[in-house]
Amino acid sequence: MDDIYDKKFIIKTLEIDYFNKSIDEIKKYIDNGYKLIGIDPGFKNLITVCDEENNKMLYTISQYNIESRRKKYKNRIQNWETEITNKTITKAGYKKYKKIKGYINSYQNQSFQHLQTKIFKKYGKKCILLFGDCGYNKFNYNLLKFLSKQKSPIYLVNEFLTSKLCPICSKTLQNMYRTGKKNKVARSDVVTPDKNKLIRGLKYCKNCNIMFNRDSVACKNIINKVKRLLV
Repeated sequence: MDDIYDKKFIIKTLEIDYFNKSIDEIKKYIDNGYKLIGIDPGFKNLITVCDEENNKMLYTISQYNIESRRKKYKNRIQNWETEITNKTITKAGYKKYKKIKGYINSYQNQSFQHLQTKIFKKYGKKCILLFGDCGYNKFNYNLLKFLSKQKSPIYLVNEFLTSKLCPICSKTLQNMYRTGKKNKVARSDVVTPDKNKLIRGLKYCKNCNIMFNRDSVACKNIINKVKRLLV
């Protein structure tokens, strides 16, 4: 199953394209000076962006809520949507609901534009955006839809096991756990694994003796997947 998905990408039109054409396109972009940028979708960090030189950028749910005004109107929209579901909303209430939704959609596009500007400022405009496909929720769909209308090429890449393998040696990474002592952590082969003490943002490679940030690992492995296919 993984092999099948590895040979497909979503191109600028957000339609599935076949392996050879997509790889040829990426090769042409690289020949023209474009560089690969891995994007790992998540929850608290909506996306983590990283390049081959480990230059990292985060876009959090707090940033998104502030920029898109979603937090400001959240309760009012929830109340209106409940009334719509129960068919108790008035015409005036529905008009206000549609107006506020229009505001939010406008602010959302502004937040996406701001995010794109930050990406270009940090990595340059010649970027091939490699977007992990596991966190394909409404936010990511809207972001992909927005980015697909821009000039940068964007491809959706299967991120199976990307956060679980070392980007250097490809060995399985170990989880990290709190030990109970202040600021002390330990590997899963040293302490008894306990879900309540799991540190989800940290991974450790015993082979390389390096500790990694989980989201950064995913970004690097997304890039590595594409680089292996380019050979």
